[in-house]
Amino acid sequence: MNLDQPRARLRLDAALDGLAATFRGMTAHPDEHNCECHWGSAEDLAQLKVPDTDLDPDLLQRTWQAIDWSDHASVLRRILPQFATTLVSGLIEPHFGTDRAGLSFALGHWQQWPAEQAAAVREFLPTSSPPPWTTAPAASTRS
Repeated sequence: MNLDQPRARLRLDAALDGLAATFRGMTAHPDEHNCECHWGSAEDLAQLKVPDTDLDPDLLQRTWQAIDWSDHASVLRRILPQFATTLVSGLIEPHFGTDRAGLSFALGHWQQWPAEQAAAVREFLPTSSPPPWTTAPAASTRS
């Protein structure tokens, strides 16, 4: 029995709760826009300007994958609780890869956000390897 596993899950759950609390009420910038022919409709964009509602999985995916937001930070703050939960659930990795998810965090420049927001992201993003959402067994140490 791995006693670290329940502890890691508790830490992860607390980090997800912290993201939800910290980013409650966030929206994309009112002037945010994106190309309708490549990203989505005006109705899709309007959903990013409404706080605390879940996006459908397709819209969430298109949102975090887009690299051409004028204010990527505000868009990331808007989707972050749902995005993190989806990432942890394993629904992103099989299809799109966590490297691309990491790019979304990088484009948001979260380290430059207000201290409370950056701390919530820092608690979620592991500073050690492997990430807490990884469920793969540890490598064998047999010779």
